[in-house]
Amino acid sequence: MTGFDGALYDEKNGISPYASFELNQLLQDGLPFTIATERTPASLMADLKGLDLRLPVIAMDGAVLYDVKDKRYRATSGLPKEWVDRICTLVKEKEYHYFLNVVWQNVLLIYFGEFKNEVERELYLSNRRSPYRNYIYGEMPEDGVVVYILLVLQDADADALEAELKEMDTEQELLFLRDKSETPETYCHLKIYHKNATKKYMLERLMEEIPQKKCVAFGSNRNDLSMLTSAQLSYATADAEAEAKAAAKRQLKGHGGDSIVRKIFRLYERLPWGKSCPRS
Repeated sequence: MTGFDGALYDEKNGISPYASFELNQLLQDGLPFTIATERTPASLMADLKGLDLRLPVIAMDGAVLYDVKDKRYRATSGLPKEWVDRICTLVKEKEYHYFLNVVWQNVLLIYFGEFKNEVERELYLSNRRSPYRNYIYGEMPEDGVVVYILLVLQDADADALEAELKEMDTEQELLFLRDKSETPETYCHLKIYHKNATKKYMLERLMEEIPQKKCVAFGSNRNDLSMLTSAQLSYATADAEAEAKAAAKRQLKGHGGDSIVRKIFRLYERLPWGKSCPRS
């Protein structure tokens, strides 16, 4: 299993022709391989460039397990309805706005209301053009599963809201993630998940469904940490973030996807269930 952005996938060049060809050869030979990503399943599929994955992928920071063949969600770690109601009530009292990311009838939908700042409006205007995001103005369906709640707030407001929710969360059921990569300096994206929405948890769910009982994981950024620490063997790329290098059990000498695929090839050749594919 490998992370995607910054690992197998390069922002400028995508998946290299070498990595794509070698992985498809190994997949045809029976390699049990999949991807764990922060992306939605649809966004991931658009950049796989013909990679013939057979296993479900872990997507949305570990909140969902998605079957790429049947195009359905095999598992979700959604927020309980009680917590969705409590969070939404508190956010409305503070006159903030939220985006609800909801899985409903095997489709990911994003419900929103009246914007409260220009940063979230710009996020919506930028993302709504994507064919992989379905925005709906209004209330979500009763039987939808809220995968996570997204707020676009100034840092101080996000700090205060997170602290208040943590005080309410006596059973520690919530998981909070921050992202400042797409916001002005004083703003952030605050994502609220269920505590089981992790790559580690979904990796365990996946391992229950397949005959292999050990995992080799590859990663490059802090979003891969739970996967790197829980796998029986894990590698960080040479250009990985410091946290990923510290979490991984070993480090690759090379950068990016090609180094990951070369290591997968060498490991697969030695496994008893591998067929020792000849290198092209």
